[in-house]
Amino acid sequence: MPRTIWLFLLLLLIAIGQIVLFSPLREQPDTATYAAALQQWSTGENLDRLMRWSRFLSLLLPLALVEVWGLGAVLALLIQQYLAVFLCLLFFYLWLRRQGESGEKGLLLWLCASPLPVYAWAAINDTAGWAAALALLLLLPTKNSSGQALRFGFLLGGAVFVKESALLAGWYWAWLWLWRDKNLRTAAATLLGFALALSIGLWAAKYAFGYNLLDWISLNHESDDANLYADWRIAYATQLLRTLDVYWVFVACAPFVKSRQSDAASERALWSASLAAIVVYPFLWAYMSDRILFLFSPLWLLLALRGLRLWGHYAWAALLVAATANLAAAYSSYVQAIAGGLGLIYVLSAFLLGLLLFVQYKMPQRARGELGHSVDKTGGGA
Repeated sequence: MPRTIWLFLLLLLIAIGQIVLFSPLREQPDTATYAAALQQWSTGENLDRLMRWSRFLSLLLPLALVEVWGLGAVLALLIQQYLAVFLCLLFFYLWLRRQGESGEKGLLLWLCASPLPVYAWAAINDTAGWAAALALLLLLPTKNSSGQALRFGFLLGGAVFVKESALLAGWYWAWLWLWRDKNLRTAAATLLGFALALSIGLWAAKYAFGYNLLDWISLNHESDDANLYADWRIAYATQLLRTLDVYWVFVACAPFVKSRQSDAASERALWSASLAAIVVYPFLWAYMSDRILFLFSPLWLLLALRGLRLWGHYAWAALLVAATANLAAAYSSYVQAIAGGLGLIYVLSAFLLGLLLFVQYKMPQRARGELGHSVDKTGGGA
């Protein structure tokens, strides 16, 4: 059977397993507020206390499913989430191929990132924002063109009304512009397109619902919930770790592996955007959450894929170890505690990853070749 079919079956099995194992998280605290926002449309009552309609594009499909097809609000939100997961996988695969990395490994890497089983299969709208960000990464201007920059800026401004995580593409584009061309006309065209789409969306939301994205931002910054942390530094470090869990090992190995990106500017932009995101996030947003930090995951996972190549013929085996560990960590943290907790998961995965690395570089060539023969046939060294 072709490797592509095996990979598809593996991803499908993992997705089904996640849906089943993480089913207690299907309805989260935010679910009720999204459902209320959908019900507000038909009842005319002011039920949207958290201003969900300020990002109205992410609610149009669920609204249609509720109003036209008569589905329940929770089911409508789940359908959108599942469709968006498929789009995320497709867009992430295409973007990784464009960056010269393995799209096949990237699919497994993304699907088993720790926040994904917690939030992707729940009745909220996070995956719509992830899909918008990944789609925009595919639409980045490819040359010094004001027309392309204007179009990208306009699409970016519109995507904000899907979910704020779409701004990832703008964040990466800013660093790419800084390292690549520094053309002021390109920057001005991007900002003009962004401001135009953003202004239209803000006016439309204010006109239709009486509030817009600016009101939502003000609501979040004024909320007392933002001051719940005894020490925001510890909270931030914890949530940052939980965003990728064991995958951070691969990110740490990335500097020791040759880049496959097409030019030096892209390489500098990737590292700058990835590291700067870690530094600036706690100063831009009050909530320390792996769910929000995951918006930067495409950049970090691209580096993780590069670092994974350090395992050579055993890259697939290392990825399976890390993916299993991440799913176990997510399950232990959010569903039911596993004996030994995160400490045991981290120690076991570190031991197995270290063992695979030892086999790759320290065993005699003949023994290593025999041990890795079955892995070679799957393309593990790609």
